[in-house]
Amino acid sequence: MITNNHPASSMRPNGVSSAEIERAIHFDVEGLLDVETGSPPLMASVLVDGRTETVVFEDQSSALADAARATGFRTVRLGPWLRDLLDRAVAESRRIAAYSRRERIVFEECGIEGDEIALRYLDTRPLAIAWRRTQHPEIDRAMKARRRRRRERGEFDRGRENSLSALAKLAGIALPPMYGAGQVTSRLRAVIGQIDGRGSFEAITPTAKAKWANLVRHNRWDCEASKRLALVAVEAAQNEPRR
Repeated sequence: MITNNHPASSMRPNGVSSAEIERAIHFDVEGLLDVETGSPPLMASVLVDGRTETVVFEDQSSALADAARATGFRTVRLGPWLRDLLDRAVAESRRIAAYSRRERIVFEECGIEGDEIALRYLDTRPLAIAWRRTQHPEIDRAMKARRRRRRERGEFDRGRENSLSALAKLAGIALPPMYGAGQVTSRLRAVIGQIDGRGSFEAITPTAKAKWANLVRHNRWDCEASKRLALVAVEAAQNEPRR
């Protein structure tokens, strides 16, 4: 059971404290398609106490596991690794935080369901969206108007205004030069395709190796930006006058 011993001044109205954000295990997965469509994650990064680790799930992609081993990253099996992550969160009284429900779905698809994950998991996206609504109301209203017009025209709404990169930029968190919306899938396909075709990571082109390096940077930045954005949101809420 999660308990909260933080003073009232450190708490958000919804019960999430800046101290919890600081101590949380910040977690981000990457895959060829969104997990909600049924595609499994292929790699993940976790950020804890200022240290980031990237792993590749060897039971999901042998090609990507070869890239990981060739560049000094650990390879693990998805289900046991998730169980170890949750066990660590419980043992150390930490939350598992991620920017969306996607990472929670990964736990659930590996059989970690119900209160076991619900009591630990923190989706930081609602915190960021609430921050934009209260701290940047004009931008928030304009964004909602754009989305409404798209829906009225029957256009597919990807919800990119609520993406981590969009809200991070609004909070003044710089995106790395290699970061780009929609780049993860194309980079993964390029790296996996070349390793499958050429037989090893060492045999792929310098361009494909650069795509792998950028995948890792992207994944790790997502963890870091999610944490920083959540802290911005929580600290802004703490400073709002009480009604």
